[in-house]
Amino acid sequence: MKIEAMSSQVSAAGSAPATAAAATAPAAVYPLQSTAAAVGSAPAAAVATSSAPVSEAVTGNALVAVAAAGSAPASAAACAPASAAAAAPFPTKSRRGTNIGLLLLKTETVSNPCVMMFYFTLDGDVAFPDFRQRVLESVSSFDRFTSTVCEGSFVDAGNFSIDDHVHEATEADLGGPPTQALLCQYLEGRFTMPLDTSRPMWEMILLRRYRANGDAVSPAQSVVIARIHHVIVDGTASMSILGAMSDESAAGTLSSEAAKAKSRDVVAKFVASHRPTCGPLGVGAGVVGVLCKYVANCFRPEPPSPFRGISTPHRSIAWTTLDAHTSLETARAHGATLNDVWMSALAGAMGGYMRQRGLPTEGLDLTVGMPVSLHSPVLDDDIGRTAGNRFGFILIRLPMYAFASRQERLHEVHRRLMVAKSWPEAVVSNAIASFTGCLPDAIVRCGLSKAGNGRTSTIMSNVRGPTEKLHMRGVDISSLNGFLSTPAGVALGLGLGTYAGRVALSVSCDRGLLGDDAAGQLMQMMIDDHEALCAAVDVSA
Repeated sequence: MKIEAMSSQVSAAGSAPATAAAATAPAAVYPLQSTAAAVGSAPAAAVATSSAPVSEAVTGNALVAVAAAGSAPASAAACAPASAAAAAPFPTKSRRGTNIGLLLLKTETVSNPCVMMFYFTLDGDVAFPDFRQRVLESVSSFDRFTSTVCEGSFVDAGNFSIDDHVHEATEADLGGPPTQALLCQYLEGRFTMPLDTSRPMWEMILLRRYRANGDAVSPAQSVVIARIHHVIVDGTASMSILGAMSDESAAGTLSSEAAKAKSRDVVAKFVASHRPTCGPLGVGAGVVGVLCKYVANCFRPEPPSPFRGISTPHRSIAWTTLDAHTSLETARAHGATLNDVWMSALAGAMGGYMRQRGLPTEGLDLTVGMPVSLHSPVLDDDIGRTAGNRFGFILIRLPMYAFASRQERLHEVHRRLMVAKSWPEAVVSNAIASFTGCLPDAIVRCGLSKAGNGRTSTIMSNVRGPTEKLHMRGVDISSLNGFLSTPAGVALGLGLGTYAGRVALSVSCDRGLLGDDAAGQLMQMMIDDHEALCAAVDVSA
């Protein structure tokens, strides 16, 4: 299967299961979604990155959990009283932001704003007034989407106007009739575009009359682009907001009580089976083990590679979708998971990319950071209004060296992931990052100035979406995916997701570090590796 640097679908930012108990637990059940994301979040300063100057790069490791103060929290304008004439009918209130969310806001940089970007395609036309109204109806229930950040708290934006956040992209914005190539350029241009801190930090854009190949005969589609700052919600919570825009949400048919009860039952059985290893002594030993790992990391610099360096604001992206059945059956045949299969493909692509450029990979391991959702497996109805960010990280040493076979590499990657998931690293990293987030900016910056080299070369996330197609205004949502933003200094981000029986894959690369065509090249290498692995397994059943 061949793709181009601007393929046709994208994947959403999520993560792997958290802690030993959550490592193999079922996906969460969204109140607004028929299936729920098992994981979801964008990169945190908790795993940041390179030996670049502290003025731009996120430095340190998951223990340090700090990054460059490239952008300050919301401006003074966000704290100013709003004009009564422009006030929207939302109650005035203040809610403390999560510490980890505030840390992300403090430590983003100009080249690496911590903004999640989602993208979904509708198989038909949706009028802009209808789209605008649906978004308004959806976000009005979520306080954070109508609030600005002021001194660590979300404060009601008395001047909130939906017209400041919902727009329609025109042919003039894209530079011609909407095609896949022009859409790719448009997304790349907005990838690192900052959001106005004096307003609620999100935007949604409707693009109509989209034809991927520019074929005037094929039916036109609509594209929805959503950009949401990580201080508002993490990937798991953001999926519930996007789900709220569907017809199924309006009809109350996204998630049944029976589905929630089934998920709770499975989780209860899983926890019961692991109770002997989850007692106080087991948890205490796990925490000590993780802290020892972080201390050891302080004395182990990340090996140099093309995937780390001084960030630039320029991105190349690529995306595609594949049949999920093939990937899942291949994973089951090897006693692995979907995440293991694609993590192995990532290792093969990164190692191959380096060898093509004459760089040594013998015995080389590079660190991949994986966001891990710490939300309850059965998500509360008010997830978008309360715990906006609840996630941690696990760090995986991924082999770059060549293996005798793809199967051998998959088994080694699976083994390493199982070891990582057996420790409560996600919980510990979340606690450390949350503690760092509540510190004064001066202390964070001081810690940053004395931090050593970074410990992460790549970020990979995984999120599960609905198993059935959703609809908006009666039109099928044919794809639901997103791009992963990366901390400063990290050149490569990989997003993996599932939606309606399809695997959605996206790659984002720093052009300054990896080149203009790196996203398409790495994507194609991953797909080729994956297809070769699947070819050896009978998935016809």
